[in-house]
Amino acid sequence: MLASIITKIRQEGPTHNLFSSVEDMDTINLYTRRYHHGESPNPATEVINDTELQGFVKKTLNITGFS
Repeated sequence: MLASIITKIRQEGPTHNLFSSVEDMDTINLYTRRYHHGESPNPATEVINDTELQGFVKKTLNITGFS
């Protein structure tokens, strides 16, 4: 779902209010796909790096206005 949102924002371009965040959104999407869509060889057993996860949480909070 996030990928389709990113596509719509990119299609609208700089006039979209989230256009400045679209690269961070894409990065978040790529990160979460490893777990959500099972793109890793063993997504259920892959160790989650706390520091990496915290960075993505901060990006998400910044985009949503809760930072």
